[in-house]
Amino acid sequence: MKNYTKILSLLVVMLSCLVSNNGVAQVLKSRRADFLYENGAWNVAIPKLRRAYNREQNVAIAGKIGDSFLRYNQFDSACVWYAKMLPDFGGDSLSMRNYAMALLASGNYGKAKSLLKEYNRRFALSGPIKMLMKSCDSPRQLPNYSATVAINAEANNSKNNDFSPMWYKGSLYYCSSRRSTGSVFDGDGKPFIRIFKGEEGLEKDFIVDSKLIKVKKASRFHLGPFSFFPDSSGKILITGNTSPVNEAGKYTARMALLKLFYAEKTKNGFKITSEFEFNEEKYSTGHPSISPNGKHLLFVSDRVGTLGGTDILYCKRDGDKWSQPINMGPAVNTFGNEMFPTFINDTLVYFSSNGLAGFGGLDLFKARFKDGKLDKIENAGRPYNSSKDDFSISFKAADEGFLSSNRDGGSGQDDIYYFRGSSARVNLIVMNGTRNVPIEKALVRVNSTVYPVDDRLTDSVGHTDLTVISTNHIDVTAIKPNFRPGRARFLLDSRRTRDTTLYVYLYEGNSCTISGIVRDEKGSPVEGAKVVLNDTINLVTENTFTKPDGSYMFVVDPGASVRVNVSGEGYFANSNFAGLTNTLGGCNKVIDFTMNYMLADRTLALENIYYDFDKWYIRDEALLILEKVRKIMTDNPTMMIEVSSHTDMRGTSRYNDELSVRRAEVVMEYLVKKGISPERLTYKVYGKVRPAIPCPNESDCNEAKHQLNRRTEFKVLYF
Repeated sequence: MKNYTKILSLLVVMLSCLVSNNGVAQVLKSRRADFLYENGAWNVAIPKLRRAYNREQNVAIAGKIGDSFLRYNQFDSACVWYAKMLPDFGGDSLSMRNYAMALLASGNYGKAKSLLKEYNRRFALSGPIKMLMKSCDSPRQLPNYSATVAINAEANNSKNNDFSPMWYKGSLYYCSSRRSTGSVFDGDGKPFIRIFKGEEGLEKDFIVDSKLIKVKKASRFHLGPFSFFPDSSGKILITGNTSPVNEAGKYTARMALLKLFYAEKTKNGFKITSEFEFNEEKYSTGHPSISPNGKHLLFVSDRVGTLGGTDILYCKRDGDKWSQPINMGPAVNTFGNEMFPTFINDTLVYFSSNGLAGFGGLDLFKARFKDGKLDKIENAGRPYNSSKDDFSISFKAADEGFLSSNRDGGSGQDDIYYFRGSSARVNLIVMNGTRNVPIEKALVRVNSTVYPVDDRLTDSVGHTDLTVISTNHIDVTAIKPNFRPGRARFLLDSRRTRDTTLYVYLYEGNSCTISGIVRDEKGSPVEGAKVVLNDTINLVTENTFTKPDGSYMFVVDPGASVRVNVSGEGYFANSNFAGLTNTLGGCNKVIDFTMNYMLADRTLALENIYYDFDKWYIRDEALLILEKVRKIMTDNPTMMIEVSSHTDMRGTSRYNDELSVRRAEVVMEYLVKKGISPERLTYKVYGKVRPAIPCPNESDCNEAKHQLNRRTEFKVLYF
């Protein structure tokens, strides 16, 4: 988005710096150019900065010009000016980073990678730089889907900015600077943003009869995006500007902040009624999205506590009020800008970021929303994303909708694009391969790269169907007692959009089952845990999810060598090896799982390791416990563990501290020999200061109590 629009809606674009340049602290001869630059009036500042550069040939001024173009997303022009700073970036690491970001957004991945390698040579390799390095490899590592993205006609997009499409009750609402309001934004020289509403044309990807939505009691500056409340009142939460005028009545972009306002529906539009209760006086707040059930709100702000330029914050509905905003944290928010969060449904959110690994500029990401958190974050892939800015998506149907982008080939700056997923209706027919007749009530398990596991039964003619959308393939497994399991794969490409029949053949014979119950630490069944079966003999991988009673089941060929992995939100992953199945005995294997809650700074729900008095060797029964620790850490490869070592209350503190060290070290040595990286282990020595059984006096504890104090515990530091 090339203006206010994107940088908070852009956030305060008018003031806040999407990227800063600490290496441009020199005072320019033209104080006016410097004032305009610092206050976000980049479109007006650039010509003055150019004249100053022509006079002085100062690389710091070139950096300011590069920053100005980058801030309103003229990436190619930004690259030209950043290049003038080479090779003399000096100690200005931010300018070098900004240049790499501009190169990525221009699609010049190779040059960006070379520049970042030079950055690594000159400066420390920070988290943001590691993320940008990943983005250099995005074209071959991130997904490409078979959706069709077609630019809308000129009738849909103007020569200015058109963005933030929102499909609502058969109409498309969007933000645009297409119509002059008498004033322009000095950041990009375009009219201020307003809200428009268009109707669907005869061809579904065309929007016609766009009309300006009037909003009473709004400022004359930027307006939008907004979000509807889910009730029938027509009430909305809308982004607007405060007046960019100081106490003396003079214009200053630095004081023009974004705020959220409540507005009610009127006959001809909306009327602002009050401010959002959690606006900040000195910071911007915008980009609201209310969940379809009305219980949750996401918005964007640059207030104190943000991790980057703009962060996504969360509120929960509490009666008729919103709870205090909570930052979504480092799993979502980065050094860059996160913005335009959008609830697609109550459990799926899209948002845009230029701080996560992507194709360049802002990329669209999708994430699961659960219990006020966003997780399972994925880049939406191409063609939804490009090297330029891609943001603010809205769906008409499961495989159809609109998004915003300033990718090459558009009508103006930011444009609205229509997308439709390539789809195919697959008619699945399960056949008896021996007799060539259909099989009724065969269980069909469908796995795909997009859809969750889907189990269904065939009808009387062995038939079931599935519509496949925007994916690479589906894997189908058919199961029936007294038959060997049958498998097939359907590949989808842009040419296969018609109905397709897929046959799965089952052959009579023996089969084996792998089944079990997944429970939590309290013994309650875990519903919805993901269970993955890997058959290393037949090279088969199959997924399923546990039922409400915690049960799962797979059917495998006799002679399979099976490992089962189970994982679930909020639990540590777990795995078990079923060994070989056979037809003579032990063909049907039962593997139950207990899942430990995933909590940082907690002790693992395992038995402690105990020691003999004044000893530190590992007793035989402790080896079983250490094997459990090794297995948990192997199943959860990002987990870090603290080995906490204790002694009983006898002896001096100094001696017990030394004994604790020896006990902790022998445990860590064992785990490292078993393949656990030492970087994932740390230890803490407690000696006798944290007894499990306090003994103020040595005589207060008998030998059994002393034994409980001589222990090693395992605490989760990170997962």
